[in-house]
Amino acid sequence: MRWLHGVMWCLDWATRRLPGVVRWLSGATRWFPGVVWWLSGAMRWLHGATRRHQGVMWWLDGATRRLLRVVWWLDGATRWLHGVTRWLHGVTGWLHGVARWLGSVKCSVCT
Repeated sequence: MRWLHGVMWCLDWATRRLPGVVRWLSGATRWFPGVVWWLSGAMRWLHGATRRHQGVMWWLDGATRRLLRVVWWLDGATRWLHGVTRWLHGVTGWLHGVARWLGSVKCSVCT
């Protein structure tokens, strides 16, 4: 019979809390339409933001494509300059060799 006493105690406890639960549910149902209204506004704002975000992303895509073209051009230009400097290095090395050769030859006019 002890278990019956426990069951009765639980039922008593639950029925004492029931008015509070009903009162809470009543309040919740009062503010629930406001929450739904707020959520619908938030969703409308997010929809607009994602559409604006699409425009921003489209602009960023174009900007990065243009930047990529600039970088590609700079890469080509620096490769060309590298080739030019290597050619100049070769020319100056050749001139240095010519100057050394000329320095080693005894000029009959100068002596």
